[in-house]
Amino acid sequence: MLRVVMATAVISISGCAYYNGLWRANRLAGEAEQAGRDGRIGEARSLWSQAATRAESVVVRHPKSRWTDDALVLQGRALRELGRCGPAVEPLERARTTSPDAGLREEAAVLAAACAFDLGDPAQAQRLATEAVASQDDERASRARYWRGLATRALGDHRGAERDFATSVEPGAAIGRAASLVALGETQAARPILDSLLEAGATEEAWATLVTALAQSEPAAASRVLANLGTAPGELDDGARARLHLAAGEAAVTHGDSASAREWWSTAATQWADSVPGREAAIALATLDLARASSKSMLEPIADRLDTLAAAGGRGAQGAAKLSVLARRIAAPADEPGLLLLQAEVARDSLNASALAANLLFEVAVRWPESLFVPKAMLGAAALRASARDSLVDLVTRRYPGSPYVLALAGRAPAAFQALEDSLLTLSGAARPAALRAADPRRAPIVPGPKWVPLPNSASTRRR
Repeated sequence: MLRVVMATAVISISGCAYYNGLWRANRLAGEAEQAGRDGRIGEARSLWSQAATRAESVVVRHPKSRWTDDALVLQGRALRELGRCGPAVEPLERARTTSPDAGLREEAAVLAAACAFDLGDPAQAQRLATEAVASQDDERASRARYWRGLATRALGDHRGAERDFATSVEPGAAIGRAASLVALGETQAARPILDSLLEAGATEEAWATLVTALAQSEPAAASRVLANLGTAPGELDDGARARLHLAAGEAAVTHGDSASAREWWSTAATQWADSVPGREAAIALATLDLARASSKSMLEPIADRLDTLAAAGGRGAQGAAKLSVLARRIAAPADEPGLLLLQAEVARDSLNASALAANLLFEVAVRWPESLFVPKAMLGAAALRASARDSLVDLVTRRYPGSPYVLALAGRAPAAFQALEDSLLTLSGAARPAALRAADPRRAPIVPGPKWVPLPNSASTRRR
């Protein structure tokens, strides 16, 4: 009898210890949430870390308790709050697949969906979120639809995403719906949502989602939103507004709209010149100007601007300095055809200045008409001038039928071809180090332009 009583006491104490451990983990999570709401980010991270450790300890010490699944979900949630979705996958998967409690399975599925999305797997996020969209818990179902909406939009289904966002009350769902409507070309339907968001205010992250979507399909609407952000009741500070202008420009230039990008970057560089995003926008503008240059004389003033930006320091300064070096290398006098040809290649590859590159290649033919590099230069120019491509290629093949470059174009590269390419490699030396070929500053995108299709087995091809 005594043994039975003692055994019962041990079990009771063990269960109590387990429950107390889980209670402490939940209390830490609650304190972490409050710290986050109060803006005490460092304290919140510390509390989430303690909650994750406590929950894991409970699982390890009491793996067969009926509260194990609760601890697994809490552990996964705490790890995700810490930005550690990789380690969060295992406990969430265990709870999702083994818990007899439908609510815990759904909660694990929603958290796992959020982690899958954060880890770059929208298809998995969509599948996981779908497990909870019909939950009897309205709050959980709302979160599930929000994450499925994000995943569905990332997979290119804007209509499906719009439907999910429309039935979610999560922060950011309205922004997501407006962005999806814009992507579908239904700007009129998105306008009431935009108006309500401007009245109520929204987070910078939420605005970034919408502004970048607008920048890609409705630049005029993006400009209106950006202009109104400074007057909304939930007004964003100057740093946030500058970052949004910078992001809008990046989204626009990725889709070939350099005019809108220039407008937004100019605003950021002018109104918030002393801010980090303002200086980044100024570097991006200089990058646009380099890409639009058509002569060497246009490079020096841009290089001077980049030197000033580099001297200011901060993010992007190193990239600005490298771009300045590149611009000056291309602007330097060339006293032989091979050097001018290499300058054209750098203008094309590193500055994406297709007009300048083509003009320099034509200059090779004008200044040194007897050079063995003329066919290479003309064929390179042909790749950059789509309207004259066929006629230029025809001219080169007729005028220089025995050129090693013409023969290489036909797939019959003689030994002389390799000798010419090797001479260019020797000449390049310090003029074209690999480190400078990718010298674009952080977040200052190169403007899309024509690509040069190099000759077969050329030095350019082998260096890549």
